[in-house]
Amino acid sequence: MLMQIMIKYIKTVLIIFIFTPSCSFQEKTNSTGKSLEIIVVKGEDCLGVDFELFKTHFFIEQRPLVETELYGEKKNTFHLISILEQDFSKIFATHKNIIFINSGSELLIQKKNNVWAKNQKVFHVTIDKSSPISFKKAKIKKLASIIKEDEIQKRINVFTKQTSESLKRYMNNKFRHQISAPGGFLIVDSINDVLNLR
Repeated sequence: MLMQIMIKYIKTVLIIFIFTPSCSFQEKTNSTGKSLEIIVVKGEDCLGVDFELFKTHFFIEQRPLVETELYGEKKNTFHLISILEQDFSKIFATHKNIIFINSGSELLIQKKNNVWAKNQKVFHVTIDKSSPISFKKAKIKKLASIIKEDEIQKRINVFTKQTSESLKRYMNNKFRHQISAPGGFLIVDSINDVLNLR
């Protein structure tokens, strides 16, 4: 009798396991890594000089962000993690921002969203071997700006959801302007059209 109950139980568990939709295993997970952290992958056909040029000039001047504006320093906002293509694995594939660098006959920048994870940007950059260095630098800085603006917009979207309704109303009524601030910010005072938050 006990044996029959155990057999029924095992069959039930097996049936549930077999007929449970497997799509949940196929779903992409959220991207990992910090928002300004970028995996830079040196392709197999990428010249060392092009890769170093990219890493050196993948830098844009500071635009105020909470983490980096406190001391007025101008520094590279991005944290670059350089790896070779042969070392690229599942561990790296879920990062928020990934850039593959290769050398070729023309300069190309291609962007794909959500390749291995949700909220992910993957760029494939081909650096033209024959272009002047100044042209390459300008394109590299443009790509840096695109990624930075995208990260700022993501942050604004998150903060907009966290901004207190009282702060939103106050900003709209007093200044006819919108604000997005991390949760917990309170109005201290507003003297001479200067808003103090804490």
